[in-house]
Parts: sequence; structure tokens; C-alpha cells
Amino acid sequence: MSQTTYCSTVNLMYPVNPDLRLMSKKSTPKKLKFLKVQVEPDEGQKLREQQLRQYSFFQLRIHLKRGQNLIAMDKNGTSDPYVKFKVAGRLLHKSRIVYRDLNPVWDECFTVPIEDPFLPVQLKVFDYDWGLQDDFMGVCHLDLTALELGRSQDLVLCLRDPNKPTNQDLGEIVLNVTLYPKSQEDKEQVKWDVLPVTYK
Repeated sequence: MSQTTYCSTVNLMYPVNPDLRLMSKKSTPKKLKFLKVQVEPDEGQKLREQQLRQYSFFQLRIHLKRGQNLIAMDKNGTSDPYVKFKVAGRLLHKSRIVYRDLNPVWDECFTVPIEDPFLPVQLKVFDYDWGLQDDFMGVCHLDLTALELGRSQDLVLCLRDPNKPTNQDLGEIVLNVTLYPKSQEDKEQVKWDVLPVTYK
């Protein structure tokens, strides 16, 4: 199964070209300050969005596999990372803490209900600090409209800090996701086994 790498900004995901190298500031022409690119959705994207509108309810299965090359937040050169999954401020899942590891293996599977697939799933990574406020390590977003219904897909999402340069590497989150369309009857019968709404 092929693995897709994405860098995410807000609710969009951009495929990463591993052969692409960023130009240094010295090599960038002074006259070229901004480059505006308007990207139109391709036919496949339009088709997926049309399919999504045919259903009123979905179930999203997520296999949170691991993190790669996360940043060190502690003085000993490590971190104690965990991941929060949210949609529109609602906490869907909080992973366990992996102590003293910049390449943590979570290997957690869970399924959550999705009513609006046009809202991205936000993944925020934190470093656990005993008795203190946990440190923010990076954020990425899962665009559900980019998924093929009923198909399991391996993804690598690049972590970013909105308050820092976009080219700063904060590591990656590796996961497998599947979005299943469900009927209205399924929606009424499903057990909403999710965490209460929280904005923490």
C-alpha cells in the first residue's frame, strides 16, 4: 500500500515532493516577494465532494501509528508526546503519553462519528509536563474530502507551528485512516462513544 505525505495548513493538505528543495534567501530574486497561486480542485476532488454530499453520516476509523523526528522540548533532549484529535473544537480522542521518545509508537485504533466531512480533523501534539502546562509541539490537519470512501489510506502529516516559519520541520505523524459512509438508520443506532465536548 502506498503512503502519502502531506503538509497541512488550516484545512488544506498539500502533497510533499521529497525531491523539492527550498531556495535560500540569497538565491531568491529581490523583486520576487510573493507568488500567488490559485489551485482549482481536480475532477477527482470534485467527484469525492459530490459523493460526500450524498450521505448525512460517516464513521472515521483512525490507526494512529507513530510519530517521526518530533522536536525535543525537555532539557534532557527528549519529549513525552501525546496527540489530541479535534473537530470544530470537539475532542474526539486523546492518545496515551509515550515517555522520553522523539519517535513515539502509539499504535492506537479508534472510530469516531463524523457528521460534517467538510470540517478538517485537527491533530495537535503536546509534550506532557508533570504539574505544569503541557508544551505545544505542532499541529496538522486531516482533510476528509481528500479521502476515498471506504478505502484504507496510509498518510504522513507534517507538523507545523502557525507562529513559526512554515518551512520549519517539527516532525511527522504517521497514521492510517478510513472514512465509511453510513445511512440515517446507522446514525440513529450508533453509540456515540466519544469524549464530551471540550475546548481544552
